[in-house]
Amino acid sequence: MQQGPAAAGGVDVLLAKLQERMKAFLMHGDMRAIDDNALAEAAEVLRMSARPAELMDLPGHVALQLGWVHWCRFLALVDEEPHYATALTLFRSVHAVSPDKVPGLPRWLIENSGSHPSDVDMWSMLAALVLQQEADDPHVPTLRQVAGLLDRVLAAAPEDHPERQGWLYNQGMVFGLLHRNTYRLTDLYRCWSCLQQALVLTPPGHPHRDRNEALLDKVRIDPDRLSERGIAALAQHHRTGELTSAEDAVAAFRCVADVTPSGHPKRASILNNLGTALLTTFERIRSADDLAEAISVLREAVAEAEYDFAWSTLSQALRHRFELSRDASDLDDAVDAARQALIATGEGAIAPLWSNLGATLHDRFAHSGAPADLDEAITALRRACADDGTTGPAPLAALDNLGSSLISRGSRTGTTTDIDEAVAIHRSALEQSPEGTTGHARRAGNLANALVARFELVGGATGLDEAIALLDSAVRGLGAADPRQAVEHLADLAACMVLRYNLANRRHDLEQALVSYHQCLDFHDEDFPARRVPLDGLGMALVAAYEHDGRLADLDAGIGALREACAITPQGGRGPAPTMSRLGTALRERFVRSAELQDIDEAVNWLRAAVDAAPHGDDNRPAALTHLCGALHTRYQSTGDHADLDDAIDAGRRAVDATPDGSPHYGARLGNLAGAVVLRGLRTRERADADEALRLNRRAVKLLGQDHRDAPLARHNLALCLEIGRPQDNDRTVREARDTFREVAGNASASPTVRVHAGIGWARCSARAGNWADAARGYAAAIDLLPMLASRTRDRDDWEHGLGDLAGLAANAAAAALNAGDRALAVQLLEQGRGVLLAQEFDERGDLTVLARSAPDLADDHTRLRNLLNTLGTDVRHGVARRALVRQWHELVDQIRLVPGMERFHRRLSVKELLAEAAQGPIVMLNVSRHRSDALILTRDRRIVPVPLQDLTPDVVAAKVGEFTTRIEEIAAPGAGIRERFDAERGVRELLTWLWTTVCGPVLAALPADTARIWWSPTGLLTTLPLHAAGVHGEPGDSVLDRAVSSYTPTVEVLRRARTRQRPQSTSTSALVVSVGRFEGDALTTLPVAAEEVDIVRRRYRQTVAIVDAEATRDRVLDALDQRHEVVHFACHGHSDLTDPSRAYLALHDHLRHPLTALDIAARDLPDVRLAFLSACHTTRTRDALADEAVHITASFLVAGFPHVVGTLWSVDDNVARSIAADFYSDLDEVERSAEALHHAIRARRDDAPLTPSLWAAHLHVGP
Repeated sequence: MQQGPAAAGGVDVLLAKLQERMKAFLMHGDMRAIDDNALAEAAEVLRMSARPAELMDLPGHVALQLGWVHWCRFLALVDEEPHYATALTLFRSVHAVSPDKVPGLPRWLIENSGSHPSDVDMWSMLAALVLQQEADDPHVPTLRQVAGLLDRVLAAAPEDHPERQGWLYNQGMVFGLLHRNTYRLTDLYRCWSCLQQALVLTPPGHPHRDRNEALLDKVRIDPDRLSERGIAALAQHHRTGELTSAEDAVAAFRCVADVTPSGHPKRASILNNLGTALLTTFERIRSADDLAEAISVLREAVAEAEYDFAWSTLSQALRHRFELSRDASDLDDAVDAARQALIATGEGAIAPLWSNLGATLHDRFAHSGAPADLDEAITALRRACADDGTTGPAPLAALDNLGSSLISRGSRTGTTTDIDEAVAIHRSALEQSPEGTTGHARRAGNLANALVARFELVGGATGLDEAIALLDSAVRGLGAADPRQAVEHLADLAACMVLRYNLANRRHDLEQALVSYHQCLDFHDEDFPARRVPLDGLGMALVAAYEHDGRLADLDAGIGALREACAITPQGGRGPAPTMSRLGTALRERFVRSAELQDIDEAVNWLRAAVDAAPHGDDNRPAALTHLCGALHTRYQSTGDHADLDDAIDAGRRAVDATPDGSPHYGARLGNLAGAVVLRGLRTRERADADEALRLNRRAVKLLGQDHRDAPLARHNLALCLEIGRPQDNDRTVREARDTFREVAGNASASPTVRVHAGIGWARCSARAGNWADAARGYAAAIDLLPMLASRTRDRDDWEHGLGDLAGLAANAAAAALNAGDRALAVQLLEQGRGVLLAQEFDERGDLTVLARSAPDLADDHTRLRNLLNTLGTDVRHGVARRALVRQWHELVDQIRLVPGMERFHRRLSVKELLAEAAQGPIVMLNVSRHRSDALILTRDRRIVPVPLQDLTPDVVAAKVGEFTTRIEEIAAPGAGIRERFDAERGVRELLTWLWTTVCGPVLAALPADTARIWWSPTGLLTTLPLHAAGVHGEPGDSVLDRAVSSYTPTVEVLRRARTRQRPQSTSTSALVVSVGRFEGDALTTLPVAAEEVDIVRRRYRQTVAIVDAEATRDRVLDALDQRHEVVHFACHGHSDLTDPSRAYLALHDHLRHPLTALDIAARDLPDVRLAFLSACHTTRTRDALADEAVHITASFLVAGFPHVVGTLWSVDDNVARSIAADFYSDLDEVERSAEALHHAIRARRDDAPLTPSLWAAHLHVGP
């Protein structure tokens, strides 16, 4: 199998990378060059080389490079035996063709039949042989291999092996030759160390004693000169970031320390230098061994002498160990060491020591939250900046630390003065740092963090933009020089991107943040503790996406990332309190969405853990307490457990008590506490609770002011508190509540969701006062805002969830208008407040489609602004931003209305337009509300006739619907007997009689006697009842079936759109029949008569395409629908999903794997279709809260373009369904007579079996 050009190019690139890696190892001893990444690259080369059956079949240049990879891994003592065997296999394939290309040692082994890698004698002999050959003309890669062999010998042989001193001598020679060629101090140190050990093992009189002494004399260490070289290497590392320079410094100082005896006056300084160099390497590669050695060396240094810098360096090392262990005693010891450094210096204390003390105290504050530590840190750091012993600028490290400490204090107290000073300090430090250095890049990151802190206090997109630019330059500036620090700044950059996304809804920012967090995680793939921060950030970013777009998948993914972050707890330390708090809050959000109790229980547990993990004085503690208060509050509302409410109030009080008065969070935390107290007041009716809730809410509103992001929500909560206020102040407090609700509803800086609920609150208060005209205005304000909520960034099910919270809005609005005597407004509000999802779908295919054709830029602006207004929510930093967007929205809508044909864009249908749709027959809008219940009849002579339904209330309807559902389920129960079914049918008849007496009879009595056609448009739970079958059956009496032909429509607008889509019947109508009587698996019962419905349709339409049983898969049926058959007939099972109605489906053959859902159908746009007949169960059933939204299978066919749809309200008997279908098609001469044909079929079945309405009343017609 040959490689294509692209694959070949990829192999060459990887081979070149591997070659550079091997050079780094063989020339410089860089162990990182042959890490697991090298092995992964080698595996990728093998994969791209078509995975030959035998390694011997690889191309020669590929086999040679891969052989080097495994040979170097063997030399480095990494899983030696497998790599040794693989290397020799690969080299043998090369040796067979070009022996000279195989490196010397493997070639020797191949030509001498190889050797087992544990054969110490063989390795030592081979090393001595090669060393002898290389002595005169050393070759660095070969010497590295010899060093690897001798390391293997020394590791494998016992300590008392008689040849050990000889091997050490040879190893010393090898590293001496390497140093002569590389000038690496690490090679010099290994040379000297091996020769020292060899001499120790060679007793006086030993034949090799003189030889060993002579060679050691040649590498005598000059401590002063070597110290200078170490200092120079460390300085070079700080300039360039090269790790090899830091490693050379460690080697130099180790040599000097080894030759400097205890008690020597310079030993403390030398040990301090060694500890400093070890800390430097630790900061780059995070080796715990380096850190442990540094602490040990530095403790020895301070024991030698009271050396100030050794104390200071020890303090830094202990701070680093705290980062790994989270053991507070390390921080305490670090502070003590920093103080000892100043004591040792005495009057001559200098800036670096003060700076170190300040930084250490700041670290302890960050852990313990003790304000005294932070204040002392700032004092020490100011001293460091002012007391540098020169007339020049303050030390940069001191400026860095002072700026960070001021940010902490400003963020904690809400003091902008501290934050502004921090910005100025970090800007000054950046200006003093030479461009192009790692120091400049780090300080760019510091300034960015200060700007972000100021943004979080006072807002300002400019500062955030500058922070993002600075962090981007820091990431690029650090790059390969300090990749770990670069990745830390990349995580900061991602966090800033999320903030800007929250502010401006720039989707690119969020996407870039997610990419950046994943890059951080890729970098820390094997560094488990370091993954916590990017995982935390990734979780926050995904939750932010959910809060804006409402996509449940984002929330689930965010919770997953936060869980993983919480699982990363440093050894000996506590879990990360902020991350646990965020996880608890996210779980609470999901509970609000899904109502799964396990989510809210887990949320409470995580938030309690977050409180326990955050020390007193740390702002993470009141933040966690605030979230705990909210979670307990939420759980109480679900379970009614009084203990939860009491605990919520306790947590809220502790959060407020722990928050400084000047904190930017104080007002919001007061409001949070007030919400819990309000609930307890509602429960206990205690005057004290009501008074406290009102006091807390007023204070929160005052503290937050007008433009704070939480101000509208706080004012809304104040209004709620006033609404349930004290009885003796009823009139006054209700008026204030109404005025406050009205203000929030009209506040352009509030989110649309808050404004909608404020409008509803305004209406409630006015209704309570008997001011129905004002109540109608409040409801109208809420309904007017619904288009702003219809963001296309949300998934359909997410939007359904939001609308479910507004159930009953339209009904209450219409009732208020009727109480105010305004019939026209009642009809308009009832129309505009229902079917929002349908209107949105039709707008996308209608108004917006037309607009996109005539003015695409305006259509794009409309979608962008609508999404912005929906997603800003409470995350916007300034109310000014939202007001500006609302102004743009209104200006844009006005501009769109100037486009020819778009004059009615986003306008409610006028009364004249609504009444015009009744020209073909009365439209009956049935409204059930807690205020009143009525039928609003739009008559053929264009009048609105209200018919009061005095015996109808929401509670009565709910009870009747529950009873009706129970009776239908009893009839369909598999084990039901004849008596049980007879009793249940009698119950159904009684309910149909009640429906006639209470609802339909009064309506028909108000209509002319010759009324032959009615369109029903019910609200709420009335949508689940068969109005067309209401009446007295099985005994003398009247009924709807005997008076008029019935059709249904979710709204008048839907009926108007269906009529506009009607087409004249063609001379040869084509039909599609989908018949499924047998299904995958055994979850559904077979439908033996389903196939008969194919023949029924074929008898009516000659051009009929049938898809039957196994052929009827989701994809096949969707393809067939796209062929635009005028008539579509489904004979199969139907499944309703009351949890997620858009997932209701028609059960095709592959329904277990690929259900044909309501969403799938609604996604089609079929302009030439005419009729859909759904001979399936439950196609018109939905969740109670979404009854006004018509989220079901039947409506999905309306959206797809079918003007006429026949559906069902419950499960239907197979034989009856076939019979109704047969009568329907035999009577259907024109599709426009679908309603009449169905009416006749149902009435025929009623006449045959009047006592069993469950069999014939389920079918209904929707459309013209």
